[in-house]
Amino acid sequence: MKFGVLLKDGTISLIHWASKLFGLLIVCCANIAEGRSRYNNQDNRCFVKIARGSLYETISWLRLAYARQLLTNEQVSRFQPILDELLPKLNVYLKSIGNRE
Repeated sequence: MKFGVLLKDGTISLIHWASKLFGLLIVCCANIAEGRSRYNNQDNRCFVKIARGSLYETISWLRLAYARQLLTNEQVSRFQPILDELLPKLNVYLKSIGNRE
């Protein structure tokens, strides 16, 4: 089965959902690291904003996965506290760029 292939019943494979979520999280981390390695604050902010967008996209995919009953309540309850903590921390980090001594 290939990633993203529609199944006979018209749904997308669970493998596609999992690979999409994993990919978004990797992109989020990679953009934070890329921004941190830049020499000016403007570039760093840009990469952190891209990472924040990837995190929001991850949340959207998780909501879709839950709506399609690919995630259980227990799984969502494990993700929720992490996401509730990550977004505010990423916003604080974004605001702090350029304010460091």
